[in-house]
Amino acid sequence: MGGVEDGWSAMNWIRCYGLSGFIFLTVLIVASAWTETPVSHSQRNFQRTSEDGMEMLVGKITKEDLYREFPVFKEKAEGYSPRTEIVERIGKGNQQTSVVLFLGTWCKDSISEAPKFLKTYDLAANPNFLLEIYAVDRKKKDGLGMAERFNLERVPTMIFLRDGKEMSRIVEYPKKSMEEDFLRIVELREPETPQSSEPPKPEKAAKAYRITVEDLKKMMDEGATMMIVDTNEEINYKMKHIKGAIHFPWAKVIGDPGSLPKDKLLVLYCGCVGEEASDNVAQQLMNHWGYTNVKVLDGGLMRWAKLGYPVETE
Repeated sequence: MGGVEDGWSAMNWIRCYGLSGFIFLTVLIVASAWTETPVSHSQRNFQRTSEDGMEMLVGKITKEDLYREFPVFKEKAEGYSPRTEIVERIGKGNQQTSVVLFLGTWCKDSISEAPKFLKTYDLAANPNFLLEIYAVDRKKKDGLGMAERFNLERVPTMIFLRDGKEMSRIVEYPKKSMEEDFLRIVELREPETPQSSEPPKPEKAAKAYRITVEDLKKMMDEGATMMIVDTNEEINYKMKHIKGAIHFPWAKVIGDPGSLPKDKLLVLYCGCVGEEASDNVAQQLMNHWGYTNVKVLDGGLMRWAKLGYPVETE
């Protein structure tokens, strides 16, 4: 509708259609202009939500969104120094490459590894690269269907695409360093066999049994002989841990179990979905270090705290 320019003045509209008709037309024009206004990704593509008392982002985000909402990612990135000569080679890559990064703002592996990738990506400053970031909830859902599309199982996961085809991916931790794995994938000429998100399992591996938080609380109240072991990162341990728990952080490969006793029940816990970190530590202790009396706390620290059981800080 042209309005005044087409020969229709506001007064003509009022004469023909009445004041209510003129108001209705005005509302239509304003509404039309409003709906055509672009909406930023940060307004529409992610939400900040809470699950079992843990704050998290879910949806498509930018690096700026991530650093603003969860500054620990920025702090980790600033503290990481990738090898300069490798970063320079990444920056010279001449193949158009898209990278899809999936992470969980609630996940210690994401907090540890995603900033290393982002720092390397930023320093490389390769104009041939395009990055998208998706934050997922504890069920590995981003609300937009991207996690399902890429069969996401673990976070963080960095997926490298060329001409719409997956070249390779980094799942949780790099095989070498973040920048070395990044460079290796950038220099690929043909797609790799998809990397399994499941770590190799030894034959006839011992499996740690689960213990419920209710049973653990009962055993504590009864003074049972045991040691409660927190496998979270040190910063998380200091923020909150089960009362009396010692700190033994998760490691991809345990070089030395240190002073963990073999003559006591060890109850391990973490803050991961499905107790991934504590279960991994338990597997290593049992299959590589000869421990036999190890259990994993079902529901971990989150369920323990949710039920109001005692926690402490440092």
